[in-house]
Amino acid sequence: MTPSPTARAYLRVSSAAQVEKYSLAFQRDKALAWAAYQDLGPVQFYEERGISGRLDDRPQLTALLSEIQPGDTVIVYSLSRLGRGGAVQMLSIVGRIKDAGARLVSLTENIDTETPAGRLMLTILAALAELEVETTRERTAAGRIQAASQGIYPQNAQSLPFGYTRSPDGRIVESDRADDLRLVFQLAQGGRAFLSIASELNAQGVPTPGRSTEWTANTVMKIIKTPTYATGVYPYRRRALPDEPAAWIDMPAPALITQDEWEGAQRARTMNHPYRRPDLYPLTGHLECGCGTPLVGSTNRPAQGKPGKAYRYYLCRARIRGAPTCPAAGVSNKAYDADQVEPQAREVLVRTLRSPAALTLLLQQSAPSPDPHADERTRLTERRAALIDLHLDGLIDRAEFVRRRQELDGRIDALTPAIPISVP
Repeated sequence: MTPSPTARAYLRVSSAAQVEKYSLAFQRDKALAWAAYQDLGPVQFYEERGISGRLDDRPQLTALLSEIQPGDTVIVYSLSRLGRGGAVQMLSIVGRIKDAGARLVSLTENIDTETPAGRLMLTILAALAELEVETTRERTAAGRIQAASQGIYPQNAQSLPFGYTRSPDGRIVESDRADDLRLVFQLAQGGRAFLSIASELNAQGVPTPGRSTEWTANTVMKIIKTPTYATGVYPYRRRALPDEPAAWIDMPAPALITQDEWEGAQRARTMNHPYRRPDLYPLTGHLECGCGTPLVGSTNRPAQGKPGKAYRYYLCRARIRGAPTCPAAGVSNKAYDADQVEPQAREVLVRTLRSPAALTLLLQQSAPSPDPHADERTRLTERRAALIDLHLDGLIDRAEFVRRRQELDGRIDALTPAIPISVP
Protein backbone atom coordinates (compact mmCIF):
# COMPACT_ATOMS: atom_id res chain seq x y z
CA MET A 1 0.00 0.00 0.00
CA THR A 2 1.42 3.36 -1.04
CA PRO A 3 1.72 5.80 1.91
CA SER A 4 -0.29 9.02 1.66
CA PRO A 5 1.63 12.24 0.91
CA THR A 6 3.00 14.05 3.95
CA ALA A 7 3.46 17.75 4.63
CA ARG A 8 6.95 18.33 6.06
CA ALA A 9 7.98 21.72 7.42
CA TYR A 10 11.64 22.64 7.87
CA LEU A 11 12.25 25.29 10.54
CA ARG A 12 15.62 26.79 11.41
CA VAL A 13 17.12 29.50 13.61
CA SER A 14 20.83 30.19 13.62
CA SER A 15 21.34 31.67 17.13
CA ALA A 16 20.07 31.33 20.67
CA ALA A 17 18.74 34.89 20.46
CA GLN A 18 16.48 33.92 17.61
CA VAL A 19 15.25 30.91 19.59
CA GLU A 20 14.34 33.13 22.53
CA LYS A 21 12.43 35.46 20.21
CA TYR A 22 10.14 32.56 19.25
CA SER A 23 11.20 32.54 15.66
CA LEU A 24 10.64 28.79 15.57
CA ALA A 25 7.14 29.23 16.91
CA PHE A 26 6.48 31.96 14.37
CA GLN A 27 7.65 29.72 11.52
CA ARG A 28 5.61 26.82 12.86
CA ASP A 29 2.41 28.89 13.00
CA LYS A 30 2.90 30.09 9.42
CA ALA A 31 3.50 26.55 8.18
CA LEU A 32 0.43 25.19 10.01
CA ALA A 33 -1.78 28.00 8.66
CA TRP A 34 -0.65 27.40 5.06
CA ALA A 35 -1.06 23.61 5.40
CA ALA A 36 -4.59 24.06 6.81
CA TYR A 37 -5.47 26.39 3.92
CA GLN A 38 -4.24 23.81 1.43
CA ASP A 39 -5.99 20.98 3.35
CA LEU A 40 -2.74 19.01 3.63
CA GLY A 41 -3.51 17.36 6.93
CA PRO A 42 -0.98 16.87 9.78
CA VAL A 43 2.42 18.51 9.40
CA GLN A 44 5.69 16.83 10.39
CA PHE A 45 8.24 19.33 11.68
CA TYR A 46 12.05 19.30 11.39
CA GLU A 47 13.56 21.97 13.66
CA GLU A 48 17.18 23.17 13.68
CA ARG A 49 18.09 25.27 16.74
CA GLY A 50 21.14 27.51 16.68
CA ILE A 51 22.60 26.04 13.47
CA SER A 52 23.93 28.18 10.65
CA GLY A 53 22.32 27.84 7.25
CA ARG A 54 25.79 27.90 5.66
CA LEU A 55 26.46 24.39 6.94
CA ASP A 56 25.74 21.50 4.61
CA ASP A 57 25.70 18.96 7.45
CA ARG A 58 22.55 19.69 9.43
CA PRO A 59 20.90 16.76 11.30
CA GLN A 60 17.27 17.73 10.77
CA LEU A 61 17.79 18.69 7.12
CA THR A 62 19.52 15.35 6.55
CA ALA A 63 16.59 13.57 8.20
CA LEU A 64 14.11 15.47 6.04
CA LEU A 65 15.92 14.65 2.79
CA SER A 66 16.24 10.97 3.75
CA GLU A 67 12.58 10.54 4.74
CA ILE A 68 10.96 12.50 1.95
CA GLN A 69 8.66 10.52 -0.37
CA PRO A 70 7.12 11.18 -3.82
CA GLY A 71 4.09 13.44 -3.52
CA ASP A 72 5.20 15.03 -0.23
CA THR A 73 5.18 18.78 0.28
CA VAL A 74 8.16 20.52 1.89
CA ILE A 75 7.30 23.84 3.53
CA VAL A 76 9.81 26.53 4.53
CA TYR A 77 9.07 29.99 5.80
CA SER A 78 11.70 31.43 3.42
CA LEU A 79 14.50 30.13 1.25
CA SER A 80 16.97 31.66 3.72
CA ARG A 81 15.76 29.10 6.30
CA LEU A 82 16.57 26.29 3.88
CA GLY A 83 20.13 27.49 3.34
CA ARG A 84 22.42 30.51 3.35
CA GLY A 85 25.46 28.96 1.67
CA GLY A 86 24.85 30.55 -1.71
CA ALA A 87 22.98 29.61 -4.85
CA VAL A 88 24.98 26.42 -5.38
CA GLN A 89 24.06 25.03 -1.95
CA MET A 90 20.44 26.11 -2.37
CA LEU A 91 20.12 24.54 -5.79
CA SER A 92 21.59 21.30 -4.49
CA ILE A 93 19.00 21.06 -1.70
CA VAL A 94 16.14 22.03 -4.00
CA GLY A 95 17.37 19.53 -6.56
CA ARG A 96 17.29 16.68 -4.03
CA ILE A 97 13.74 17.59 -3.05
CA LYS A 98 12.71 17.71 -6.69
CA ASP A 99 14.48 14.44 -7.53
CA ALA A 100 12.58 12.75 -4.70
CA GLY A 101 9.33 13.70 -6.43
CA ALA A 102 8.29 16.17 -3.72
CA ARG A 103 6.91 19.68 -3.89
CA LEU A 104 8.72 22.67 -2.35
CA VAL A 105 6.85 25.72 -1.06
CA SER A 106 8.48 28.89 0.32
CA LEU A 107 5.91 31.08 2.02
CA THR A 108 7.79 34.39 2.06
CA GLU A 109 8.86 34.34 -1.61
CA ASN A 110 5.55 32.72 -2.67
CA ILE A 111 7.45 29.96 -4.52
CA ASP A 112 5.69 26.72 -5.39
CA THR A 113 7.57 24.26 -7.60
CA GLU A 114 4.27 22.96 -8.99
CA THR A 115 3.49 26.32 -10.59
CA PRO A 116 5.11 27.86 -13.71
CA ALA A 117 6.32 30.81 -11.62
CA GLY A 118 7.99 28.45 -9.17
CA ARG A 119 9.74 26.54 -11.94
CA LEU A 120 10.90 29.85 -13.42
CA MET A 121 12.34 30.77 -10.03
CA LEU A 122 14.29 27.50 -9.98
CA THR A 123 15.66 28.28 -13.44
CA ILE A 124 16.82 31.68 -12.21
CA LEU A 125 18.31 30.02 -9.15
CA ALA A 126 20.24 27.61 -11.39
CA ALA A 127 21.60 30.54 -13.41
CA LEU A 128 22.67 32.29 -10.20
CA ALA A 129 24.38 29.09 -9.05
CA GLU A 130 26.35 28.86 -12.29
CA LEU A 131 27.33 32.51 -11.97
CA GLU A 132 28.42 31.92 -8.38
CA VAL A 133 30.57 28.94 -9.41
CA GLU A 134 32.24 30.93 -12.20
CA THR A 135 32.86 33.89 -9.91
CA THR A 136 34.33 31.63 -7.23
CA ARG A 137 36.54 29.93 -9.82
CA GLU A 138 37.82 33.28 -11.07
CA ARG A 139 38.55 34.50 -7.55
CA THR A 140 40.33 31.24 -6.71
CA ALA A 141 42.43 31.45 -9.87
CA ALA A 142 43.31 35.08 -9.15
CA GLY A 143 44.29 34.18 -5.60
CA ARG A 144 46.52 31.36 -6.80
CA ILE A 145 48.24 33.59 -9.35
CA GLN A 146 48.89 36.23 -6.70
CA ALA A 147 50.27 33.64 -4.28
CA ALA A 148 52.52 32.11 -6.97
CA SER A 149 53.88 35.54 -7.91
CA GLN A 150 54.95 35.92 -4.26
CA GLY A 151 56.75 32.56 -4.26
CA ILE A 152 53.98 30.65 -2.43
CA TYR A 153 52.92 27.43 -4.13
CA PRO A 154 49.09 27.62 -4.15
CA GLN A 155 48.30 23.91 -4.56
CA ASN A 156 48.97 20.72 -2.64
CA ALA A 157 52.45 19.21 -2.54
CA GLN A 158 51.38 16.10 -4.51
CA SER A 159 51.25 18.18 -7.71
CA LEU A 160 54.90 19.23 -7.41
CA PRO A 161 57.66 17.35 -9.28
CA PHE A 162 59.19 14.34 -7.56
CA GLY A 163 61.77 15.44 -4.98
CA TYR A 164 59.96 18.62 -3.92
CA THR A 165 57.36 19.40 -1.28
CA ARG A 166 55.57 22.41 0.19
CA SER A 167 56.84 24.02 3.38
CA PRO A 168 54.43 25.24 6.11
CA ASP A 169 54.68 28.78 4.72
CA GLY A 170 53.91 27.55 1.19
CA ARG A 171 57.41 27.70 -0.32
CA ILE A 172 58.79 24.96 -2.58
CA VAL A 173 61.46 23.05 -0.67
CA GLU A 174 63.43 19.83 -0.95
CA SER A 175 61.49 16.74 0.16
CA ASP A 176 62.71 13.62 1.92
CA ARG A 177 62.76 11.88 -1.50
CA ALA A 178 65.40 14.24 -2.94
CA ASP A 179 68.16 11.63 -2.54
CA ASP A 180 66.10 9.15 -4.59
CA LEU A 181 65.76 11.84 -7.27
CA ARG A 182 69.54 12.32 -7.33
CA LEU A 183 69.97 8.55 -7.65
CA VAL A 184 67.85 8.58 -10.80
CA PHE A 185 70.13 11.18 -12.38
CA GLN A 186 73.25 9.31 -11.24
CA LEU A 187 72.02 6.15 -12.96
CA ALA A 188 71.14 8.14 -16.10
CA GLN A 189 74.63 9.61 -16.62
CA GLY A 190 76.02 8.78 -20.05
CA GLY A 191 72.63 8.32 -21.68
CA ARG A 192 71.69 5.02 -20.02
CA ALA A 193 68.41 3.54 -21.27
CA PHE A 194 65.35 4.63 -19.30
CA LEU A 195 64.12 1.04 -19.08
CA SER A 196 67.47 -0.07 -17.66
CA ILE A 197 67.30 2.69 -15.03
CA ALA A 198 63.76 1.64 -14.07
CA SER A 199 64.88 -1.98 -13.70
CA GLU A 200 67.79 -0.93 -11.49
CA LEU A 201 65.53 1.18 -9.25
CA ASN A 202 63.08 -1.71 -8.91
CA ALA A 203 65.96 -4.07 -8.07
CA GLN A 204 67.18 -1.70 -5.34
CA GLY A 205 63.67 -1.42 -3.89
CA VAL A 206 63.47 2.36 -4.35
CA PRO A 207 59.84 3.52 -3.80
CA THR A 208 58.13 5.00 -6.85
CA PRO A 209 57.08 8.67 -6.99
CA GLY A 210 53.36 7.87 -7.08
CA ARG A 211 50.96 5.04 -6.30
CA SER A 212 52.47 2.65 -8.85
CA THR A 213 54.30 -0.33 -7.41
CA GLU A 214 57.05 -0.40 -10.06
CA TRP A 215 59.26 2.10 -11.84
CA THR A 216 58.69 2.33 -15.59
CA ALA A 217 60.70 3.81 -18.44
CA ASN A 218 58.06 6.51 -18.88
CA THR A 219 58.34 7.57 -15.22
CA VAL A 220 62.11 7.81 -15.49
CA MET A 221 61.88 9.76 -18.75
CA LYS A 222 59.54 12.38 -17.22
CA ILE A 223 61.98 12.94 -14.35
CA ILE A 224 65.04 13.18 -16.62
CA LYS A 225 63.27 15.72 -18.85
CA THR A 226 62.35 18.10 -15.98
CA PRO A 227 64.77 21.09 -16.11
CA THR A 228 63.62 22.48 -12.74
CA TYR A 229 65.95 20.08 -10.93
CA ALA A 230 68.97 21.93 -12.39
CA THR A 231 67.64 25.45 -12.94
CA GLY A 232 65.89 25.91 -9.57
CA VAL A 233 62.94 27.53 -11.35
CA TYR A 234 59.49 25.91 -11.36
CA PRO A 235 57.18 27.28 -14.12
CA TYR A 236 53.78 27.33 -12.42
CA ARG A 237 50.79 26.93 -14.82
CA ARG A 238 52.97 25.31 -17.48
CA ARG A 239 50.97 22.08 -17.40
CA ALA A 240 47.64 23.93 -17.43
CA LEU A 241 48.66 26.33 -20.24
CA PRO A 242 51.38 24.53 -22.24
CA ASP A 243 50.90 26.77 -25.29
CA GLU A 244 50.94 30.08 -23.39
CA PRO A 245 54.45 30.63 -21.99
CA ALA A 246 53.62 34.25 -21.23
CA ALA A 247 51.10 33.03 -18.62
CA TRP A 248 53.63 30.89 -16.73
CA ILE A 249 54.90 32.12 -13.38
CA ASP A 250 58.50 31.27 -12.50
CA MET A 251 58.65 30.19 -8.87
CA PRO A 252 61.92 29.68 -6.94
CA ALA A 253 62.78 26.09 -6.03
CA PRO A 254 66.01 24.56 -4.71
CA ALA A 255 68.23 23.05 -7.42
CA LEU A 256 68.59 19.35 -6.58
CA ILE A 257 71.33 18.56 -9.13
CA THR A 258 73.98 20.48 -11.06
CA GLN A 259 73.60 21.60 -14.66
CA ASP A 260 76.31 19.12 -15.70
CA GLU A 261 74.41 16.27 -14.06
CA TRP A 262 71.23 17.26 -15.85
CA GLU A 263 72.91 17.50 -19.26
CA GLY A 264 74.77 14.22 -18.71
CA ALA A 265 71.46 12.40 -18.22
CA GLN A 266 69.75 13.72 -21.35
CA ARG A 267 69.19 11.60 -24.44
CA ALA A 268 67.06 11.79 -27.56
CA ARG A 269 63.50 10.50 -27.14
CA THR A 270 63.72 8.43 -30.32
CA MET A 271 66.59 6.41 -28.81
CA ASN A 272 64.53 5.15 -25.92
CA HIS A 273 60.82 5.61 -26.38
CA PRO A 274 59.05 4.12 -23.34
CA TYR A 275 56.64 2.13 -25.54
CA ARG A 276 59.28 0.88 -27.99
CA ARG A 277 60.19 -2.68 -26.97
CA PRO A 278 60.64 -4.60 -30.26
CA ASP A 279 61.39 -7.76 -28.30
CA LEU A 280 58.13 -7.46 -26.36
CA TYR A 281 55.86 -5.38 -28.65
CA PRO A 282 57.09 -5.95 -32.23
CA LEU A 283 54.06 -4.27 -33.81
CA THR A 284 54.27 -0.97 -31.91
CA GLY A 285 54.40 1.82 -34.49
CA HIS A 286 53.13 -0.49 -37.25
CA LEU A 287 49.45 -0.77 -36.30
CA GLU A 288 46.65 1.78 -35.98
CA CYS A 289 43.30 1.62 -34.22
CA GLY A 290 40.13 2.00 -36.25
CA CYS A 291 40.15 5.67 -35.24
CA GLY A 292 43.62 6.15 -36.76
CA THR A 293 45.58 6.36 -33.49
CA PRO A 294 48.93 4.49 -33.43
CA LEU A 295 48.74 1.46 -31.14
CA VAL A 296 51.37 1.04 -28.41
CA GLY A 297 52.36 -2.04 -26.46
CA SER A 298 51.43 -2.55 -22.82
CA THR A 299 51.44 -5.41 -20.31
CA ASN A 300 48.78 -6.01 -17.68
CA ARG A 301 50.47 -7.65 -14.71
CA PRO A 302 48.79 -9.03 -11.57
CA ALA A 303 49.13 -7.02 -8.37
CA GLN A 304 52.33 -7.53 -6.42
CA GLY A 305 52.14 -10.66 -4.29
CA LYS A 306 49.02 -12.00 -6.04
CA PRO A 307 48.95 -14.98 -8.42
CA GLY A 308 48.10 -14.50 -12.04
CA LYS A 309 49.47 -14.23 -15.56
CA ALA A 310 50.78 -11.14 -17.34
CA TYR A 311 48.92 -10.32 -20.55
CA ARG A 312 50.30 -8.25 -23.43
CA TYR A 313 48.10 -5.78 -25.31
CA TYR A 314 48.27 -3.16 -28.03
CA LEU A 315 46.39 -0.11 -26.75
CA CYS A 316 44.65 2.88 -28.26
CA ARG A 317 45.56 5.24 -25.42
CA ALA A 318 43.59 8.39 -24.60
CA ARG A 319 46.77 10.44 -23.98
CA ILE A 320 48.10 9.55 -27.44
CA ARG A 321 44.75 9.88 -29.17
CA GLY A 322 44.15 13.35 -27.70
CA ALA A 323 40.48 12.59 -27.01
CA PRO A 324 38.86 10.99 -23.95
CA THR A 325 36.94 8.37 -25.96
CA CYS A 326 37.99 6.29 -28.97
CA PRO A 327 35.52 7.11 -31.81
CA ALA A 328 35.83 3.59 -33.19
CA ALA A 329 35.46 1.61 -29.95
CA GLY A 330 33.56 4.05 -27.71
CA VAL A 331 35.90 3.48 -24.73
CA SER A 332 38.82 5.38 -23.21
CA ASN A 333 41.60 2.81 -23.73
CA LYS A 334 40.80 0.16 -26.34
CA ALA A 335 42.92 -2.98 -25.82
CA TYR A 336 43.79 -5.53 -28.52
CA ASP A 337 45.15 -8.86 -27.24
CA ALA A 338 48.72 -9.24 -28.52
CA ASP A 339 48.43 -13.04 -28.61
CA GLN A 340 45.61 -12.67 -31.15
CA VAL A 341 46.87 -9.67 -33.11
CA GLU A 342 50.44 -10.85 -33.75
CA PRO A 343 49.53 -14.24 -35.36
CA GLN A 344 47.02 -12.46 -37.61
CA ALA A 345 49.67 -9.93 -38.59
CA ARG A 346 52.07 -12.75 -39.45
CA GLU A 347 49.44 -14.43 -41.64
CA VAL A 348 48.80 -11.19 -43.53
CA LEU A 349 52.54 -10.72 -44.04
CA VAL A 350 52.97 -14.27 -45.33
CA ARG A 351 50.07 -13.93 -47.77
CA THR A 352 51.46 -10.63 -49.02
CA LEU A 353 54.96 -11.99 -49.58
CA ARG A 354 53.58 -15.01 -51.43
CA SER A 355 51.84 -12.82 -54.02
CA PRO A 356 53.47 -12.57 -57.49
CA ALA A 357 53.57 -8.78 -57.27
CA ALA A 358 55.48 -8.88 -53.99
CA LEU A 359 57.92 -11.45 -55.40
CA THR A 360 58.50 -9.27 -58.45
CA LEU A 361 59.11 -6.27 -56.20
CA LEU A 362 61.66 -8.17 -54.10
CA LEU A 363 63.50 -9.35 -57.22
CA GLN A 364 63.60 -5.84 -58.62
CA GLN A 365 64.86 -4.47 -55.30
CA SER A 366 67.87 -6.77 -55.53
CA ALA A 367 69.12 -4.50 -58.32
CA PRO A 368 67.21 -1.25 -57.81
CA SER A 369 67.28 1.57 -60.31
CA PRO A 370 68.68 4.88 -59.09
CA ASP A 371 66.19 6.95 -57.17
CA PRO A 372 66.49 10.63 -58.15
CA HIS A 373 64.62 11.64 -54.96
CA ALA A 374 66.48 9.39 -52.53
CA ASP A 375 67.78 12.21 -50.31
CA GLU A 376 64.46 14.04 -50.24
CA ARG A 377 62.57 10.80 -49.58
CA THR A 378 64.92 9.95 -46.67
CA ARG A 379 64.57 13.41 -45.18
CA LEU A 380 60.76 13.32 -45.34
CA THR A 381 60.66 9.78 -43.96
CA GLU A 382 62.79 10.82 -41.00
CA ARG A 383 60.53 13.79 -40.36
CA ARG A 384 57.52 11.49 -40.42
CA ALA A 385 59.19 9.11 -37.93
CA ALA A 386 60.00 12.05 -35.63
CA LEU A 387 56.40 13.23 -35.93
CA ILE A 388 55.13 9.83 -34.81
CA ASP A 389 57.46 9.99 -31.81
CA LEU A 390 56.10 13.40 -30.86
CA HIS A 391 52.54 12.09 -31.06
CA LEU A 392 53.35 8.97 -29.03
CA ASP A 393 54.94 11.19 -26.39
CA GLY A 394 51.77 13.31 -26.25
CA LEU A 395 53.58 16.48 -27.33
CA ILE A 396 51.10 17.22 -30.13
CA ASP A 397 47.41 16.51 -30.21
CA ARG A 398 45.63 14.10 -32.52
CA ALA A 399 44.33 16.69 -34.98
CA GLU A 400 47.72 18.33 -35.46
CA PHE A 401 49.38 14.92 -35.84
CA VAL A 402 46.95 13.83 -38.57
CA ARG A 403 47.32 17.13 -40.42
CA ARG A 404 51.13 17.00 -40.42
CA ARG A 405 51.28 13.31 -41.28
CA GLN A 406 48.93 13.75 -44.24
CA GLU A 407 51.07 16.63 -45.46
CA LEU A 408 54.27 14.54 -45.23
CA ASP A 409 52.60 11.50 -46.82
CA GLY A 410 51.43 13.68 -49.70
CA ARG A 411 54.91 15.06 -50.27
CA ILE A 412 56.41 11.57 -50.19
CA ASP A 413 53.77 10.20 -52.58
CA ALA A 414 54.39 13.11 -54.94
CA LEU A 415 57.98 12.00 -55.44
CA THR A 416 58.62 9.70 -58.39
CA PRO A 417 58.73 6.19 -56.88
CA ALA A 418 61.99 4.33 -57.24
CA ILE A 419 60.12 1.13 -58.26
CA PRO A 420 56.62 1.91 -59.63
CA ILE A 421 54.90 -1.33 -58.62
CA SER A 422 51.94 -1.88 -56.32
CA VAL A 423 51.93 -4.55 -53.64
CA PRO A 424 48.66 -5.79 -52.10
